[in-house]
Amino acid sequence: MKILIIEDNISLVATLKDVLTSNNYQIDCLLSLEDIDDYIILNSYDLIILDLMLGKYNGFDFLKTVRDDIKTPIII
Repeated sequence: MKILIIEDNISLVATLKDVLTSNNYQIDCLLSLEDIDDYIILNSYDLIILDLMLGKYNGFDFLKTVRDDIKTPIII
């Protein structure tokens, strides 16, 4: 299972990463939403652990944007 952690508390990220990797999960970590260039990255994760208070960005706004993107059909 591939998990993305988006959290600005470095010690919490380290703890989560240690626990999850010791249980054979593949972990990627981002310290802010500014690090996400494209929402396509979200399609490759089975689970996202998201901090809702990320400095100047709000996790709820991020979730709303992602959810709206998912509902919009992609026409090629």
